[in-house]
Amino acid sequence: MRAATLKDGDKVRIMSAMTIGKDDPTSAETQRTLVILKALQGDKETVNAPMFKRLWHPRIQIQPQICAVSGAIGNHNLNPSQQEALKTMLSETDSLHLPLIIGPPGSGKTSVIARFVQMSVDLGRTVWVTAQSNVAVKNIADRLARDGFWDWRLLVSKDFHNDWQDLYTNYRQKVVTTDNFPINKSELTRCLGGARVILCTLSMLSNKALKEAGFVSRVPVESLVVDEASQIDMGDFLPIIKLYSFRLKRVCFIGDDKQLAPFGSDDIEDLQSVFELKHLRDRALLLDTQYRLPVAIGNFLSENVYGGLLRSVHELHGKNVCKFVNVETGKEQRGGTSTQNLEEAKIAILVAVNLFRSRQKFKIITPYDAQRSLIEEALKSLRMPSTDIVFNVDSFQGNEEDYIILSLVRTEKLGFLANPRRSNVMLSRCRKGMVICTNKDFIESVARETLVGRLAEEWKDQKWYTSDEIKERSFVLF
Repeated sequence: MRAATLKDGDKVRIMSAMTIGKDDPTSAETQRTLVILKALQGDKETVNAPMFKRLWHPRIQIQPQICAVSGAIGNHNLNPSQQEALKTMLSETDSLHLPLIIGPPGSGKTSVIARFVQMSVDLGRTVWVTAQSNVAVKNIADRLARDGFWDWRLLVSKDFHNDWQDLYTNYRQKVVTTDNFPINKSELTRCLGGARVILCTLSMLSNKALKEAGFVSRVPVESLVVDEASQIDMGDFLPIIKLYSFRLKRVCFIGDDKQLAPFGSDDIEDLQSVFELKHLRDRALLLDTQYRLPVAIGNFLSENVYGGLLRSVHELHGKNVCKFVNVETGKEQRGGTSTQNLEEAKIAILVAVNLFRSRQKFKIITPYDAQRSLIEEALKSLRMPSTDIVFNVDSFQGNEEDYIILSLVRTEKLGFLANPRRSNVMLSRCRKGMVICTNKDFIESVARETLVGRLAEEWKDQKWYTSDEIKERSFVLF
């Protein structure tokens, strides 16, 4: 806060005040503030809305009826827990239906969402699919495209599209940017082309421009899927409740409260997602089989994160899919406002070179932006692929790759490693193998009780590789 002041004797009068260093509020943040202000002024429209009552003041438990076409769901390559989730999502009730689906890493929640969308359209329903991030929305679009289902449009802000338009290469004609929103009915008809499914972020869904453009009248917001629901603060639903609650018939929340928490929860412990609502959590369904991770890693996370309830189905069973590299001389240090480890970055790059030479697909993940930038710049200097190769953990949830290289950075303080949810995200991204670059003494002492420390203990019968071995040009990791 910066203030311009005028001294008048012993008194100081504040002439003006302004906040610096904070971005302008998003559409969702603005709408959320307005809803709260109106409620404080006595407006009861939002608190009387069906969705508000079902979320915050439940009096009765709604018993969903089995969907009339549940018998037609069939297998469609869905396992029993996925089929049960789909039936629950499609179920009819006399009141607002709010199913909660828990989807651990690699358990096929995107497959369930895609099948729900397709069957809903077969039932003559319109569907909106939303998530907190553009990447999560794009992942669902990717899946619908792979399934050959094209009855949808994806709404995205002009700025994001300009920066990341390569994300939408395979279906550019399905993407509608905010600067191209229709201004009349004929443009709306041409824009939608009869589509009955719309994908967008939660922030976009909170934007009144959707109503002004006619999207919500042509494609009513009656069935809503919220992906990554465990990352969304409950207050972020207020604009949705205000705008759409009286039309909504079902809101399907899908996510995993063992992965990333709502943004800001590191500073405000009381931030809640729908997963903390007992009346919804008690009826939640678990997608109980994961297919992404090799069995040894999947079983470890099942026992240490999911209470042994997550089954692993994968062709790779041995422990050699996870390798630890001891970067003995690496030290954590400040890198601007972040943390970095120069020696560990060098070793992570050598591991990347190793995998690149053997033509393996890989990504590098690190908890800290300073380390990410350090590794990315080094890859560029080596003229190696660097675009979409290095990520921080939060930006990589929902993604996967054959091989994952982890640079943990820390050698003195736990930092990021003290957060089990972020650690779970970090350890659950690989399809074939994972290389963890860290300091062995640190992991076996200071970090021994963390999720990574327990993984190292579980792998204690496996060899820790040295930095010198990684530096050998002829050395092969996998």
